[in-house]
Amino acid sequence: RFIDSHYKELFRIPDGERIVVTDRDGNSYVKRLRNNLETSGRLILTSDNPNQRKYTPLPLMEDEISNIWTVELVISDIVPPSERDQIDDLRDEMRELREWVRNMQNREK
Repeated sequence: RFIDSHYKELFRIPDGERIVVTDRDGNSYVKRLRNNLETSGRLILTSDNPNQRKYTPLPLMEDEISNIWTVELVISDIVPPSERDQIDDLRDEMRELREWVRNMQNREK
């Protein structure tokens, strides 16, 4: 969802929101937001990447922002720990199903 950076809608973006920001120099960033516009007049963009030394927080003043969008979908090759067990269970069930189908095919021969 596009957010007009010229209006006060920027102030309502909650902390932790994933956003895409393009600055006035044409650089684009996909980051998490710390919204400090009311207190310091800037947004702090932080990375979800665990390498925080390489991907340090980036402060942007309100007048440095050209465009901003909220992110509605994130695609990642990293599976959260909470979903790994479900994937393992599904893999086991698929293995059992394949074995059952193979046994049924052998019976028909």
